[in-house]
Amino acid sequence: MDAAESWTPGALVAARFELVALLAEGGQADVWSAREVTLQREVAIKVQRRRDNELRARLLREERVAALVQHPALVVVLDRVELPEGRVALVLERLHGETLAEIFDREGRIPLPRLARWLAPVAGALRCAHDLGIVHRDLTPANVFVLRDGAEPASRVLDFGSTKLTASDGAAAETAALTRPGASMGTPLYMSPEQAFGEEVDGRSDLWSLGVILYRGISGRRPVEGASLRQIYRVLLSGAFAPLEAVAPDAPRAMTAIVERLLQPDPAARPADVREVEQLLVDYARGDVALGAT
Repeated sequence: MDAAESWTPGALVAARFELVALLAEGGQADVWSAREVTLQREVAIKVQRRRDNELRARLLREERVAALVQHPALVVVLDRVELPEGRVALVLERLHGETLAEIFDREGRIPLPRLARWLAPVAGALRCAHDLGIVHRDLTPANVFVLRDGAEPASRVLDFGSTKLTASDGAAAETAALTRPGASMGTPLYMSPEQAFGEEVDGRSDLWSLGVILYRGISGRRPVEGASLRQIYRVLLSGAFAPLEAVAPDAPRAMTAIVERLLQPDPAARPADVREVEQLLVDYARGDVALGAT
C-alpha cells in the first residue's frame, strides 16, 4: 500500500482497515469506505492523493481541529495512519447521507424548517470553533454533509483542513503555524470579500459564507455569480447583488434581515459572532418562529 494506484477494494491498509469502495475523489484527497477488521465497524478513510507537504499539513490540521473543537456536528477522527511513502490518512466516522450541494442541485429551494435543521448544527460547530480562534475558511454546501435516517445532529461540517487559527495563545495557537499568513483558501462563490482579496480573516468571514449558503437555500440561487473570478470579486467588493427579500419575497423578514447583515461587505457590519444566527436557526428548526414572522 505504498502508492495511490494500489488502493483498490479489498486491499488492507495498515493491516487493520479493509477498503470497500471509493466514496469521493478530489484534487487533494480521496475518501474510501472501509471496514476495521478487528472491531468489525464501518469507517471512512481520507487519504492525501500525492506526496506533498501542504496536503499533509491540511490533514494534520483537520485532525487537530477535530480534537480541539468539541461539538457533535464535527466529524469524529478515529485514528491517523502514516503511509510508507510519506502520505497520511485519517480514519473517520462513517457517515451516510449526502452533501448539501447535492441536495441544492436536486431540489433548488429548500423549505426553511428543513434548511434550518441542517444549518443550526453548522452554526453551533462554528461557534465552538470561533471561540477557540479557529476559522473554517471554506464553508460551502459541499462541506455540509446531511445525514439520513433522522440522525441528530442532522448534519456535519466537513473539511477543516483549510482552517485559519487566529488564537494568540492556548491549544489552537499551537498549530497556527500550519496556516500561511495571508493565504487565500476557499471557494470563490462562497468566499468573503476580505478573504478573496487576501486580507486577514476572523470568524466573520465564515459568517459571510453561512449567509451565502442561507441565501442559496432560501432563494434557489446564489447572491454572487460570474463568468470569471474578476467578475465575482468585483461584485463581492461592491456588494451590488439583490437582497434576499427581493428574490425570495415569501421568506420571513427575520431571516432575510439576518442574511442581509451576514452579507455586508464590511466585516464590522456583520454580526459580531454566530450566536444570533444559531439561535434563529434553532428556533425555525423547532417551529418556534412563525414562518410568516416579520
